[in-house]
Amino acid sequence: PYDFLPIDVEDVKPIFWYPNSPPDSQPIAHVTNAAPSTLLLTGDADTTVKPVRNTVGLAKALRAQQVAVAVIRYPTISHTEIVAALSKPLRRLAPVLDNVVSFVEKSAPQPVASK
Repeated sequence: PYDFLPIDVEDVKPIFWYPNSPPDSQPIAHVTNAAPSTLLLTGDADTTVKPVRNTVGLAKALRAQQVAVAVIRYPTISHTEIVAALSKPLRRLAPVLDNVVSFVEKSAPQPVASK
Protein backbone atom coordinates (compact mmCIF):
# COMPACT_ATOMS: atom_id res chain seq x y z
CA PRO A 1 0.00 0.00 0.00
CA TYR A 2 1.36 3.37 -1.06
CA ASP A 3 -1.66 5.63 -0.56
CA PHE A 4 -4.01 4.09 1.95
CA LEU A 5 -5.70 6.98 3.74
CA PRO A 6 -8.52 7.01 4.52
CA ILE A 7 -8.48 3.39 5.66
CA ASP A 8 -11.72 1.55 5.14
CA VAL A 9 -10.65 -1.99 6.09
CA GLU A 10 -11.54 -2.38 9.76
CA ASP A 11 -8.86 -4.98 10.56
CA VAL A 12 -6.12 -2.67 9.27
CA LYS A 13 -7.13 0.51 11.10
CA PRO A 14 -5.37 -0.30 14.42
CA ILE A 15 -2.11 -1.12 12.64
CA PHE A 16 -1.86 2.43 11.28
CA TRP A 17 -3.46 4.23 14.26
CA TYR A 18 -6.36 5.29 12.04
CA PRO A 19 -7.88 7.89 12.17
CA ASN A 20 -4.72 9.41 13.68
CA SER A 21 -2.40 8.17 10.93
CA PRO A 22 0.20 10.82 10.13
CA PRO A 23 -0.05 12.07 6.53
CA ASP A 24 3.66 11.45 6.00
CA SER A 25 3.02 7.74 6.69
CA GLN A 26 1.97 7.49 3.05
CA PRO A 27 4.81 6.36 0.76
CA ILE A 28 3.28 8.33 -2.10
CA ALA A 29 4.04 11.51 -0.11
CA HIS A 30 7.77 10.81 -0.40
CA VAL A 31 8.10 10.41 -4.18
CA THR A 32 11.02 12.37 -5.63
CA ASN A 33 13.03 12.29 -8.82
CA ALA A 34 15.78 10.53 -6.85
CA ALA A 35 13.76 7.31 -6.77
CA PRO A 36 15.27 4.37 -8.65
CA SER A 37 13.59 2.65 -11.58
CA THR A 38 10.59 0.97 -10.05
CA LEU A 39 8.67 -2.24 -10.68
CA LEU A 40 5.12 -2.26 -9.36
CA LEU A 41 3.22 -5.54 -9.34
CA THR A 42 -0.45 -5.86 -8.49
CA GLY A 43 -3.25 -8.35 -8.68
CA ASP A 44 -6.50 -7.03 -10.05
CA ALA A 45 -8.31 -9.40 -7.66
CA ASP A 46 -6.70 -7.58 -4.73
CA THR A 47 -9.37 -6.23 -2.40
CA THR A 48 -6.90 -5.37 0.38
CA VAL A 49 -4.73 -2.73 -1.25
CA LYS A 50 -6.88 -1.49 -4.15
CA PRO A 51 -4.67 -1.66 -7.25
CA VAL A 52 -5.89 1.46 -9.04
CA ARG A 53 -5.61 3.75 -6.05
CA ASN A 54 -2.24 2.43 -4.90
CA THR A 55 -0.30 0.98 -7.82
CA VAL A 56 -1.60 3.18 -10.60
CA GLY A 57 -1.44 6.22 -8.31
CA LEU A 58 2.19 5.59 -7.33
CA ALA A 59 3.15 4.95 -10.95
CA LYS A 60 1.59 8.27 -11.95
CA ALA A 61 3.41 10.12 -9.15
CA LEU A 62 6.76 8.52 -10.07
CA ARG A 63 6.31 9.28 -13.78
CA ALA A 64 5.51 12.89 -12.90
CA GLN A 65 9.00 12.97 -11.34
CA GLN A 66 10.53 11.43 -14.50
CA VAL A 67 11.20 8.09 -12.77
CA ALA A 68 11.11 4.98 -14.96
CA VAL A 69 8.24 2.75 -13.86
CA ALA A 70 7.08 -0.67 -15.00
CA VAL A 71 3.60 -1.73 -13.91
CA ILE A 72 2.47 -5.31 -14.25
CA ARG A 73 -1.10 -6.18 -13.41
CA TYR A 74 -2.12 -9.81 -12.97
CA PRO A 75 -5.84 -10.06 -13.71
CA THR A 76 -6.73 -13.07 -11.58
CA ILE A 77 -4.59 -12.95 -8.43
CA SER A 78 -4.94 -11.27 -5.07
CA HIS A 79 -2.64 -9.32 -2.79
CA THR A 80 -1.16 -12.37 -1.08
CA GLU A 81 -1.05 -14.49 -4.21
CA ILE A 82 1.61 -12.22 -5.74
CA VAL A 83 4.00 -13.25 -2.97
CA ALA A 84 2.79 -16.84 -3.06
CA ALA A 85 3.53 -16.98 -6.81
CA LEU A 86 7.21 -16.49 -6.02
CA SER A 87 7.31 -19.93 -4.40
CA LYS A 88 8.08 -22.91 -6.59
CA PRO A 89 4.83 -24.79 -5.91
CA LEU A 90 2.66 -21.77 -6.79
CA ARG A 91 4.51 -20.25 -9.75
CA ARG A 92 1.65 -21.37 -11.97
CA LEU A 93 -0.48 -18.57 -10.48
CA ALA A 94 1.41 -15.83 -12.34
CA PRO A 95 4.88 -15.21 -13.81
CA VAL A 96 5.88 -12.98 -10.89
CA LEU A 97 9.39 -14.39 -10.46
CA ASP A 98 10.11 -14.18 -14.20
CA ASN A 99 8.87 -10.58 -14.27
CA VAL A 100 11.03 -9.58 -11.29
CA VAL A 101 14.14 -11.25 -12.71
CA SER A 102 13.58 -9.62 -16.09
CA PHE A 103 13.15 -6.18 -14.51
CA VAL A 104 16.31 -6.57 -12.42
CA GLU A 105 18.34 -7.76 -15.40
CA LYS A 106 17.17 -4.81 -17.52
CA SER A 107 17.74 -2.30 -14.71
CA ALA A 108 21.12 -3.53 -13.51
CA PRO A 109 24.08 -1.33 -14.43
CA GLN A 110 26.19 -2.75 -17.22
CA PRO A 111 29.71 -3.77 -16.23
CA VAL A 112 32.47 -1.41 -17.30
CA ALA A 113 35.14 -3.03 -19.42
CA SER A 114 38.51 -3.01 -17.72
CA LYS A 115 41.47 -1.50 -19.54
